[in-house]
Amino acid sequence: MALGQDILTYEPNPHSWGYLMGDNAAMTGMGLVGECTIRPHFVGKWTPAIRLARRELARSSDATVVPIKNGEGFICSNGFCEHYKLNRVLHFANFVSKCPYCQGITDASAKAAVKATREAYDAIVHEKCTGITLEGRDWNSCVEARKGSDTDPYICVYMWRQCFNSLVTGFCDSLTKTLQTRLASSGDVDLTPTQRLRYTTRVNTRCLQDEDVYH
Repeated sequence: MALGQDILTYEPNPHSWGYLMGDNAAMTGMGLVGECTIRPHFVGKWTPAIRLARRELARSSDATVVPIKNGEGFICSNGFCEHYKLNRVLHFANFVSKCPYCQGITDASAKAAVKATREAYDAIVHEKCTGITLEGRDWNSCVEARKGSDTDPYICVYMWRQCFNSLVTGFCDSLTKTLQTRLASSGDVDLTPTQRLRYTTRVNTRCLQDEDVYH
């Protein structure tokens, strides 16, 4: 993470940044991998924070956030970088074949469940932290300050890290609750209560492990 551009983390406690760095430092790394920002130990719960960082917090419009999962690699040489990825996706068909409670589910119902999962995911993933106001700073003023300076005010660093913490720690639970509601209210999803519970539990587990929870 320290090799890249922006530092996407909520650890350590942002108060430490204020004591050690104050307002005269930037929440950035060493910039040794071009315009790339590295998010190591990536799991699905980091998705909304990464999308928010890409859209609003990057200093450069060319910035790229590279989510690297445990077991993956990132190699840079002579100005060229390559991300070696793991192939982990959740397919409903695979889930059904391994689920003793899921016999008799129709293809139409399975597709409807996948659609409900995608809709739940999309509803949650665009969350923002614009309601935070601290010591005269709000979200928009901190974004403007970041675009126009090479340093980051301490209070803005604190705000961003609090935002990341909120998004990351609550994302998978929010996804699961939203999905449960959509599955229960959809007339196209013909699942028993036990099947719905098993499916949403599985999606929650995959969310904690991998971004691709709705394929």
